[in-house]
Amino acid sequence: HGIYAVHNGTGTLSVTALGDVTGGTGAGISTRTLVGRQSDIDVLGTATVTSGSSGIAITNNDGNSLTRIGVAASVTGAINLGGGTDSLRFYGAGISNVTAIDGGAGTGDTLFFRNASGAVNGPIAGMETVTVEGASDVTFNGALSARLTTIGSTTVTLNSAATVSNTI
Repeated sequence: HGIYAVHNGTGTLSVTALGDVTGGTGAGISTRTLVGRQSDIDVLGTATVTSGSSGIAITNNDGNSLTRIGVAASVTGAINLGGGTDSLRFYGAGISNVTAIDGGAGTGDTLFFRNASGAVNGPIAGMETVTVEGASDVTFNGALSARLTTIGSTTVTLNSAATVSNTI
């Protein structure tokens, strides 16, 4: 693991990446909390998080998670957020190097894009709601099954593997 953080107490586990993080044989960033506890992962500035040989860039266990990818930051590899209630947010970040997104078995998981651009080339699973807003230009090339909300001047392309349960 590039960063491996465990928190078995109360309160929130917070991890902030401001530079380059590479996973080696594990994930780039891996967080572990108790079920029902919160982990916050922020990838900010020009930080890059890259998977190692595991193929996983960011992972969380069955705790709840809030993961934010900032404007100039990037992620290369899969994002697997495990069980719990999870939110993955891309704020202006390029998304084309994300190979898969999995919100895990929890309910209420959300995927959010604001002013983001590029294509998610792998499957998106376990995300109950996907929101695309601002000046986003997002293409989903892999399997996607979720409620989709678009706000503002967005462009969303759904290729053949995508199914949308609701569009607002």
